[in-house]
Amino acid sequence: RFREAVLRPVLRAAYAEAQATGLPVMRPPALTHPGHPDARRATHQYLLGPDVLVAPVLAPGGAADVWCPPETEWV
Repeated sequence: RFREAVLRPVLRAAYAEAQATGLPVMRPPALTHPGHPDARRATHQYLLGPDVLVAPVLAPGGAADVWCPPETEWV
């Protein structure tokens, strides 16, 4: 339930922004940061709206390299 309560407003805002601007809800880093070379190499992650970075762990052991856009403070 906690995840639903946290993500629901984020998803609503992302859907509203997508409808207003035409940007996709799931955004590859190269779309949001086209001039940044590291954004093009971050192929297994995406931004969910402007605020949530999704980076699935695909390798055994539970570790992944994640590129975080530099102008944002990430928690």
